[in-house]
Amino acid sequence: MKKLFTTLAILSLAVIVQAAHPFQSALAITSVDRSLLTVSIDRAPFSNVSTNIYSDGLRAGNHFIKVMRLAGHPRHPVYITVFSGYVFIPEASEVMAEVNRNRFRITGSRLFEYAPQVYEEPHYYPQHLRCEVDDYEFSQMILSLTNYNFESTRMTVAKQFVNNNYFNSRQVGRLMQQMTFESSKLELAKYAYSKTLDKNNYFLVNDQFSFESSITELTDYIALRN
Repeated sequence: MKKLFTTLAILSLAVIVQAAHPFQSALAITSVDRSLLTVSIDRAPFSNVSTNIYSDGLRAGNHFIKVMRLAGHPRHPVYITVFSGYVFIPEASEVMAEVNRNRFRITGSRLFEYAPQVYEEPHYYPQHLRCEVDDYEFSQMILSLTNYNFESTRMTVAKQFVNNNYFNSRQVGRLMQQMTFESSKLELAKYAYSKTLDKNNYFLVNDQFSFESSITELTDYIALRN
């Protein structure tokens, strides 16, 4: 009798778990060109870098996926956003995707044995709303810039980040802090203006200048673009 009760308890627990997490799925992302990747799902912390990322235990439905590619030397990492948007994950399936340099695409999917009879194909769509780079990615960006001794190299890397992301005014100011020369700070402030979302707060970057002439030149530059 005790054994029967234990068996029924285990079965009941299994039913509860299955009801809470029915038909769990997985997402497998492969780097075609062998670039190191890191992935965040539903804004959770980013995974360890690897050429193959596998995440299981996913519920069916849309998931916000951000895929970043490690460019440059691992000792001086530069993270480039490859994909930022939503991926629909069907029930009880493994969705396969690949990254080839800066392109992300779903290549297929397979059903698990316990999959339901009604099945919807996986699909994805980029996030069209522009949003500033998140705190983790930005901190990695700043850390990367500190690894370079030459100002010209720091400027090149900073512009790479600007080309692939959006920022707020305070973040632009922190980027400018990584530059030593006034002319470099001014050049970066001009370059990043078009990729700054809160342009009404761009006066905050003026704190990074040592000379009023730089503030005047930046103000004139912005006036010509508006």
